[in-house]
Amino acid sequence: MRCADQVEGLLLEAVSVDDIVQDGSGQIYDALVVAFQRLPTAMKALSRVLNAAQSKVADGGVSQTISVAAMQISPPFTKNGSTNVVALFELSDGQTIAIYFHNPETTPKKIQLDDAVVSWKWLLNKLDITIAVAPERGRDLDVRKVAERVMALAVANSKKFQAANVKRAEKLAEITALKDKIASVDAELGKVLEEIKALEIEHGEEAAWSNGIEESTAAEPAAAPPALPTLDISTYAAVVAIAPAPMQVPADWVQMNASAPLQGSETQVINRADLSNRYFAALDPQDELSGEYLALNAKAGACVVFVASEEQVRTMALNTAPVHQLPSLLALSMEEQKIALEPYISRLAGRSYAELAKLAAMPIPEMTPAPEISPASAVIEPQPVEAATTVSDNPAPALPEPATPPVTQAPAPSAELARRVISKADAMKAMTYLKPFMSVRQRNAVKHFMQGEEKQFFYDKMVELADIIRNMPHTYQQQNENQPIYYLHYFKGGADWHIAEKDKLGDGTLQAFGHADLFGDGGELGYINIGELVANGVELDFHFEPQKLAAKEAEEVSTPPTQAGAQGQDNARVVDAQFLRDVASGRIDIWQNDPSARLDAMFASYDESDTEMMTLCGAAATAYTDFMKWMMQKVG
Repeated sequence: MRCADQVEGLLLEAVSVDDIVQDGSGQIYDALVVAFQRLPTAMKALSRVLNAAQSKVADGGVSQTISVAAMQISPPFTKNGSTNVVALFELSDGQTIAIYFHNPETTPKKIQLDDAVVSWKWLLNKLDITIAVAPERGRDLDVRKVAERVMALAVANSKKFQAANVKRAEKLAEITALKDKIASVDAELGKVLEEIKALEIEHGEEAAWSNGIEESTAAEPAAAPPALPTLDISTYAAVVAIAPAPMQVPADWVQMNASAPLQGSETQVINRADLSNRYFAALDPQDELSGEYLALNAKAGACVVFVASEEQVRTMALNTAPVHQLPSLLALSMEEQKIALEPYISRLAGRSYAELAKLAAMPIPEMTPAPEISPASAVIEPQPVEAATTVSDNPAPALPEPATPPVTQAPAPSAELARRVISKADAMKAMTYLKPFMSVRQRNAVKHFMQGEEKQFFYDKMVELADIIRNMPHTYQQQNENQPIYYLHYFKGGADWHIAEKDKLGDGTLQAFGHADLFGDGGELGYINIGELVANGVELDFHFEPQKLAAKEAEEVSTPPTQAGAQGQDNARVVDAQFLRDVASGRIDIWQNDPSARLDAMFASYDESDTEMMTLCGAAATAYTDFMKWMMQKVG
């Protein structure tokens, strides 16, 4: 009657109350009806009926006799929306008979004392035998007839049941004996290894005492001590820490760093100036769980700590700098070089541990330093191509035009995007790309709306935003535009941030350029860290279209030199200083974005008494001169 039942094996396994509570499926066949408060009394009476029925079955020629050894009633439990209770009869040969009762008509989800409960399922061991007690021709069977049928099945199954359980018990006993034997052998092996180790120590001491040396005089060399377990961290992402190491642990331990708590043999919270994250973990190579800690921490975004001296960090940064920048970098003083190398040092993070070790082992590049150029003579005019003829008799080819023209208008959506229907898979792929540009709260809200009636709007919007950000200009590509195009708008409360250029490096969020207006007073231009915005709950405007903000630009250009103007000059100085650092360090592609005009303007606008700006101007001019010389030699 139950298509889900598999007869094989079910008659050979006794059922328990836990098995019953975990299985509440089945069909309904009314056979016994009794008030819930009288269920214990009724089941005791049924036990006597089952024993009497078994006597009749045994008298019919079966030599094996069984009886009800115990009876228990389970606590009520809920299965399939109704409350059930089970009477479990334990037979003398180990078999079980279970009867399911429920109250389907009055209060299915609870059973009260005066409720009538109805039997709807019978089990012999784990096999459903409800068919044996089902009504015949619409009339319920007499309880004695039911008992005779159930006990007849139990008696017929008794020998097979006991044989199967004897074999099972024998196998379990054999497994237990083997486990005990293995433990005994392991204990004996441990004792033997300890004796061998003690003899080796004793032999070594005697040899050292008699010969005055610690080398063995045996014909065969002593076996090397077993190597300590090691962690393979060569392929894991690493972050550079200037010595000493963050955690005071043995040198062979692996240290990891992340923005959230980590797992390890030891953990600690440390604030370091050279590392932005403050959670550390140290992994003992001899710890059995160290490999698991390493994998879990790396999966959570942790980096292995690569400890290096300041000189090693300088060497690593120089070895990652562009070749044409090395002369100008080596010509700087140590303090100037430290400033110029900051972008390259920050870019070391995320490289593999093996790659950082290789960079640290490399020597400092040997390059001829570029000649010193005084700030006064650093105004550079780009040399014409024809000047290359002084190097070679052959005419120099014309220099190629910059690959990326200045951006003057917002790019239209790609043709592919315009002609296809956006699917959920497209939207989720776009969401992955947009993750650095949106807060967690806003991403969760979008995912929620993607399941509602307006899901297609959000599918289209995510793909559209990803397309805009992917194609928007990066830093300095709009520097010659009087009115740049702003592509993104962020807002929170009364504050607004408009982004004109994404960062050229990384995911584009670290050092974007745009206009920030925090207090409604017109705001100012400058570098904007989009990552900090989204981390503080600032939201991306889904309805903003790329556009020029002419009013804001005009206000800033026409503002008289008042106190607010002086503040604007300070902000401009910060922007100029960062620009000079980027030129000196090679962050700006000089060929694609010629900085000579802006350098001329800076030399003219800053006084020679401003030593910081003059130093930065000199470093940037040197980098530009070196690049132009290198380019002319390459062309010639």
